[in-house]
Amino acid sequence: MQAQPQSSALTYPHGSALRFTPAGLRVLGWRMGQLCAQRTQGPELTKILNRELGVNRKLDYYWKWAKAHGLEWTPAQRIGRPGHRVAPVELLPKDQQFCKFCEGVRAPVPYQLSGRNGTLFLCATRCCPECGAKLEVHEIQNKATGKVEARHWSHPFPMPPRKCLNPKCGVEFVPTNKKNPHQEGCSKRCTQIISVRRWEKNHPEKALDLQQRSSQNRQRKVKLAEDLAREVAELKAHIQPKRGPGRPAEPEHQKSYFRIGKQVETQIPKRLKGDKNAIVAARRLVSEKTRMPYDLIAQYHKTFRQTLSEGSGPRLAANSSV
Repeated sequence: MQAQPQSSALTYPHGSALRFTPAGLRVLGWRMGQLCAQRTQGPELTKILNRELGVNRKLDYYWKWAKAHGLEWTPAQRIGRPGHRVAPVELLPKDQQFCKFCEGVRAPVPYQLSGRNGTLFLCATRCCPECGAKLEVHEIQNKATGKVEARHWSHPFPMPPRKCLNPKCGVEFVPTNKKNPHQEGCSKRCTQIISVRRWEKNHPEKALDLQQRSSQNRQRKVKLAEDLAREVAELKAHIQPKRGPGRPAEPEHQKSYFRIGKQVETQIPKRLKGDKNAIVAARRLVSEKTRMPYDLIAQYHKTFRQTLSEGSGPRLAANSSV
């Protein structure tokens, strides 16, 4: 067996990092050969070398070293579900090493999906780790070559009926979504309620804080609505009653045509009310006094006489030519 090289300085500072000295590189190569020969998995090999050499290198550094020097690298075993990111087998908790439905030992089962190989841990009876249903293997063949290009485990459909986990619902339903075989609610609304209740159970402090803030917001909105209603009531109390459309009707005796026509009638002698010349002279006299056009005075006078003839005023002579 090769002896370990002896050296007192394996690294030297280079800025904020540490670099290997020639002696450190020899120790690294000797130790890497030992660990790779023992088929030590990558994450564990990284921890051992960093602890022994006093450095903080990442797994990628040692992997590139092994490939560059022709050493056999042992990757970490992975676990996971089809379509999900896989994780190292070391992270599998001890309470998940046995099936919780049939108490069988969970062993790695390979699968291939979307051009990627992985491992799924199942018991001998192929129980689903989440719901306990028996999984079936499905193979997808390439139409051109006839070779199997994908192999994965999935739930058989149709699935048996189950109860909605929403305590206010409890309706039996049959899951129909192949992408979500572990459906907990019979509808989107029930699924949302279940997830909210689970979050409140896992985060009681945050749920209590959220409930208090919601209550405060509700009280603030109620107060704003009451203030708005009170302001509207006060505004209505000061508003004058609505009148009819347009401005109020003006009395006839206050209108311009009535006042001008009355002045013209006053200038006409009583015995000449039907005389055309007397009427024209009276209109011209009023036009000069008021400085208004003669035609406007004549129109006002005609309207005045028509109003008196239609109303209760004195009637004009029947033989009037005006």
